[in-house]
Amino acid sequence: MRRDDGHIGAGGRGREVRRRQRGLLAVAVVAALAVALTGCDATQINDVLRGHADGATAHELNGADNGDSIDLGGGRYLIMYNDPTLGPVVNGIRGNSAFAGAALVVWDSNDNTIDTLLGQDGPYDAAYLRPADPDRLYWISNGIKSGNRIHLLLQEATTA
Repeated sequence: MRRDDGHIGAGGRGREVRRRQRGLLAVAVVAALAVALTGCDATQINDVLRGHADGATAHELNGADNGDSIDLGGGRYLIMYNDPTLGPVVNGIRGNSAFAGAALVVWDSNDNTIDTLLGQDGPYDAAYLRPADPDRLYWISNGIKSGNRIHLLLQEATTA
């Protein structure tokens, strides 16, 4: 049966409204993500790591992959790295570095300082975020800031 509004069946109008609402929700989510994901650009993320690598202590990053960031406000950024190594670089070599699956670094762009967030067991069991199973690790895919909370998308992987 065709109705005057061009929709077939009795529920046609309701389906159209639901589709439109889902479409508007999708646009709102994409817009919110675009605002939330405006952190440092890739060059800044690499420069922060390179600028602090040579002077790294046992509790700081000297190398990593896949940086991404979240603007925390006030010139501070949460930088998320994967496959990071920690510890001093000696004669340009990271030979005695500790490995963590993922690392979180708070960078203050005002005074170019960093604070590396580590697990409670110290630098050589260093991942701030880690599964209970010691043969597994997390990689950080991305994150967003919502109010005073940070939400991270993690991928769990095996180390064995």
